[in-house]
Amino acid sequence: MKETYRIKPPKHISIGDPWYYEKYKGADLQRLTVDFLVPRHLSSARVIIEETPFDDMPEVSNLNMTICLAPKRTIDTYLGGMYYEGQECKERPLTVDTAKYMINVDGREKTIYTAADGIWGSITEYSHRFKGFDILDAVVIQVGFSDEVDTFESMKEQLKYLFENVKQIENVPTQVQEDAAPIMGEQKM
Repeated sequence: MKETYRIKPPKHISIGDPWYYEKYKGADLQRLTVDFLVPRHLSSARVIIEETPFDDMPEVSNLNMTICLAPKRTIDTYLGGMYYEGQECKERPLTVDTAKYMINVDGREKTIYTAADGIWGSITEYSHRFKGFDILDAVVIQVGFSDEVDTFESMKEQLKYLFENVKQIENVPTQVQEDAAPIMGEQKM
């Protein structure tokens, strides 16, 4: 099951294990958490919530929430799992060590219990160089939920609490543009 929502672009998103905020500072804290001030040019925002049963264990589901921030004219590219040739992609994992993480969107905060430690998401920044400057094109933040604690419906409740002006829209099909390349390490088109 997959649903896509248009949301009001947030101004600030932070995500991290609460223990990291107590134990780490500076570069170590930045490496382990997300603290993202959304620039104005990333003027469109979408959230996808998805429940996917595992093939070999259909009673267990993978629950994910993906936050996509990009300009209006290109957001469907990133929602479709693509990016543009020539872009640089910087991805880093979001980990937890206390079986939970906090997500804060413009001051609205929730603690998500994961029921396990490890990697529970990622942040990917897409950029290109122009006249010697790095230009941020889009940001995609993916966070996982535990099916031992959450359901598709509870993810939807979290979405409606964390974000403003939430409106369900049609899902974007994968591979939306011929001049874009698949995101997850596949061959570019």
